[in-house]
Amino acid sequence: MLRSLGGAPIHRGTGVTFFMDHTADMPQATTSNGPPPGAVRRVWMLTAAVAVISTVGTLVLPRSPITGGDVLRVLLLTALVAVTERWSLSARVGHVSHRLTLSEVPLVLGAFAVSPLLLVGARLVGGIVGLQVLRRQEPYKTAYNVGYLWIETLIVLNVLDLLGASSITGGPRASLAIVAIAVSVAVTGAVAKVGAISATQGRLVRGLALRGLRDGLGPSLATAAATTVGVVLYRTEPTLLWAPAVVLGVLMLAYRSHVQLVEAQDLQSSLIAITQGITGESTPEETAMLMATATRRILDAPAAAISLADPDTGRRTWYGADADSWTMLEEARLAAIRAAGPGARHAPGGTIAAPVDAATDSWLVVGYSRRSPTGEADRQTVGMLANHAAVALANAHRGAALRAQAEQATFEATHDPLTGLANRAALIIAIEAALVEDTTFAVLLIDLDNFKEINDALGHAAGDKVLGVIGQRLTPFVDEARLVCRLGGDEFAVIIDGGEVSARDVAGRIRDAIGAPVQLGSYTLQVGCSVGIATYPHLGRDADELMTHADLAMYEAKARGGGVAVFGAAAGGRAMRQLAISSGFRSALGNGDINLVFQPLVDLQTDRVVTMEALSRWTHPDLGPVSPEEFVRVAEQSGLITDLTHRVLDSALSWHRRWLDAGEDLPVSVNVSATSLLDTGLPRLVATTLDAHGVRADRLTLELTESSVIGDPQRTLEVLARLQRLGVRTAIDDFGTGYSSLAYLAQLPVDEVKIDKSFVLPMLDGTGSLPLVAGIIRLCTEMGFDIVAEGIETDEVQQTLRDMGCTRGQGFGIARPMGPEAVVEWVRRHHGHRTLHVVADPARRGTGVTGPWRPAAGR
Repeated sequence: MLRSLGGAPIHRGTGVTFFMDHTADMPQATTSNGPPPGAVRRVWMLTAAVAVISTVGTLVLPRSPITGGDVLRVLLLTALVAVTERWSLSARVGHVSHRLTLSEVPLVLGAFAVSPLLLVGARLVGGIVGLQVLRRQEPYKTAYNVGYLWIETLIVLNVLDLLGASSITGGPRASLAIVAIAVSVAVTGAVAKVGAISATQGRLVRGLALRGLRDGLGPSLATAAATTVGVVLYRTEPTLLWAPAVVLGVLMLAYRSHVQLVEAQDLQSSLIAITQGITGESTPEETAMLMATATRRILDAPAAAISLADPDTGRRTWYGADADSWTMLEEARLAAIRAAGPGARHAPGGTIAAPVDAATDSWLVVGYSRRSPTGEADRQTVGMLANHAAVALANAHRGAALRAQAEQATFEATHDPLTGLANRAALIIAIEAALVEDTTFAVLLIDLDNFKEINDALGHAAGDKVLGVIGQRLTPFVDEARLVCRLGGDEFAVIIDGGEVSARDVAGRIRDAIGAPVQLGSYTLQVGCSVGIATYPHLGRDADELMTHADLAMYEAKARGGGVAVFGAAAGGRAMRQLAISSGFRSALGNGDINLVFQPLVDLQTDRVVTMEALSRWTHPDLGPVSPEEFVRVAEQSGLITDLTHRVLDSALSWHRRWLDAGEDLPVSVNVSATSLLDTGLPRLVATTLDAHGVRADRLTLELTESSVIGDPQRTLEVLARLQRLGVRTAIDDFGTGYSSLAYLAQLPVDEVKIDKSFVLPMLDGTGSLPLVAGIIRLCTEMGFDIVAEGIETDEVQQTLRDMGCTRGQGFGIARPMGPEAVVEWVRRHHGHRTLHVVADPARRGTGVTGPWRPAAGR
């Protein structure tokens, strides 16, 4: 008989899916391994209905006196029922294994050997002993199976009574009885199976009755036939019973060997299918869960789980263990470790533990019924499953490693290694994705202000640290932006949803974040930024256009001295001009298209020329004259400022040499940018150029802006000190426009202070600058500085400055800038002398020269 509610669980669900860490207090469950809610109650109700029907059927059975022989036969029959219910044979029907209980044997024997009432009692008591006492089934399963035995017995007894089979000794009636018993048992079993599954699932399961009848008819027919033949032989010729018993035993042994071989092949096929079904995309954790679930299904075991240890922390996680089984499985694993030995090992409580991978200390533990003994075949099967789990987990680990490498490669391809932000490639992808959505968004292009000075002054390693800090300050904007990225160098970009208002708000907050002081060792750096904005769809229709317009807007912001600019006509025009200047400056510098003009500085007391200031000029072939402020900024941004400084210095000293050879000793002054002042190679460049033209160091004045002097005091002081030791004069240009004080300047090796023209021009306009200029002149005189007033355009201003004690002056009122070829003629005409004598100022720190000078020998 095929048992419908036997040793296997009444409900085979998806299996246990518990994650369990043995150090935790409770496991985390995702599904349950028990029957569905309400299943047990429904099975008990169905069992009660079967019991009521069976009780009525039993009450109408005929009764007969019980003899001593009946008692013995009932006891033997009860024991046989218990044995056949406890131990079963495995029968194959097609590709499906079924449990054959051979319960038809005591049923047929009892039908011919004892009264109907005693047979019912023997099957009930024997079923309870075999299923509950020996097999340890759950009570609701035992109750249902015993009820099934009960009603099955009554049906068979009624069928045999209709056939009058109690006196069968052979012939057609015996064959009919065999078929009747088999059909009755098969039909009853099919109905019981449908009832059990329907009660468990809470709905009527159709389609199982015919399948159950088909699967159960063959085994029932064979068992009923063998038993009936035995009964007939016993009644006709008892001495021949040994012959069919021997044949049946041999056939059963052969069939058992066949079934074991087929099941071993099925096990191997199942393992291969499972291993192949675990794709390389499964994680080691998912693989462990799949293998644990497959092991439970293949072995029909109550519990099976795989334990993996974390390689870093050693914490152990159980995959496939529920709250009731993980403690038992962990105890079995520890017992197996103590037992040592290779392969799978028996452990207490009907468990078997097998190492999956010794290197990672992973284990497969299977828990059978605690009352069920485990044998060598079970140990070998668990070992085989552990080997397949090892292969599957190794593949999963390799797949995870390859995926991690691929993810890392993808990350590196779309992220900046210095800041960890996204890169230009990711930016283009993000813009394209936003364009597909066709909603309003903005591209913000961010460029750090004066970042090159940090690199030049402190080195690229320090610059990288600053970029890292900026990256950290931009990281919080990742949550509200589509993307935050570093484009390269000192440029960053942000994509946000929304239009100009949202973009300006974010840009303002970005400027605040970046503008906070950056502490780099002993230096406190102030890093600003300029932000250009282009919005979709109004200011750009594709990625290239949006990036171009944001870039142009950023240049517009820079042209304004920093801040935020949205792309527009002004930004586009100014940015295009900036782009043309940037692209043409390098070639202009290389081709010698950067020219010099000179503007004289005169002694206000004697009206004699003191110095000729060299001023750079460049005429772009398309744009026309370009202001020095524009191309000097390009030179600084493009790294050409040193080349420009060398070009101007070389040309100025070359003209000094020519004038000197013409009999006019005219010192020259050259403007030096803030970037050049921070270049520790500047003194060496100056010395080399002076030597190349045979010019004394005190005939050269380097003019420095006020802001450049105070930008990096330590580095500035070092460069100025070396220039002073060289003998070169230095002057502070445009004094009054910065934030320095005369007290601070007094600490620097500076010879001259040039008052900015913004104070000189309105001196006599009543704007209040006259007292300020007078104060500067008085303090500079007391501190020993030469004083130059820039922007003298009228004789009245010149006379006022002379009266206040200003020593030198410069401006259009004295002379406009002139070409170098015109200098000598202008000087001679200005003084009406054939030979110019350079004035020695009593307040001057250097040595005066009162006659023509010739280079010393060797120069």
